[in-house]
Amino acid sequence: MRIGQINLILILLGALGLQSAQAGIVTNGSFESDVVPPAGYTTLPSLVGWTIDITRSAANATGIEIQAGVAGSANTGSNLVELDGIGSTFIYQDLATSPGQQYFLTFAFSARPQYSNCVGTPTPANCQASGGASINEDGTENHMQVLVGAPGALSVLFDGTQNGVGAFNTSWSNPNVFFTASGTTTRIEFGDAGISDGYGTFLDSVNSDITSAPEPGTMLMIGAGVVGIAISRFRKTR
Repeated sequence: MRIGQINLILILLGALGLQSAQAGIVTNGSFESDVVPPAGYTTLPSLVGWTIDITRSAANATGIEIQAGVAGSANTGSNLVELDGIGSTFIYQDLATSPGQQYFLTFAFSARPQYSNCVGTPTPANCQASGGASINEDGTENHMQVLVGAPGALSVLFDGTQNGVGAFNTSWSNPNVFFTASGTTTRIEFGDAGISDGYGTFLDSVNSDITSAPEPGTMLMIGAGVVGIAISRFRKTR
């Protein structure tokens, strides 16, 4: 294979990997910039980079609950946010974006385990069921919505549930969603759409990551180009 062909393939493969190579644009996506007592939790009126959407949150959701090892392990670092820590809470961050540019958003979502204080080996003696009177940590308790768009014109980009019944620790899923920016500011918002009772819907690792990505059609063309070069070279060497 000639050097030119090798370089072209490397360029094409590099373009395919562009979405993972660029830097993220989310501030404090893993919630490590806010101080939480070890194996404890705190409720703050806002977090570094994050604000409560009072128009969507429950009336009693006046703060954001951030935990470190209280009812499950974080996906990244030591901290996580419980979006129903007080009542159903929606939090947002406004990002600087380029109009017409496509972005992809990744985040970590877990149900609150039915059993809290149970993380570790051996299981702590004070391991007990979480949720108070409402102990059923299924999809009615752990229901997340992700909204994206220009401030004041958001649309639901993700709507999903998790089941924590019988779980002794968090079980993180990592959805990937795409959006196209309509302006220079794009709001991303995460919230608990389940029963508002102070239990459920864990969020972490939002800054893994929002990055610009090639259009799906462009990615298919690049992939076809790589395959075409390989087939051409194979025929010439037969």
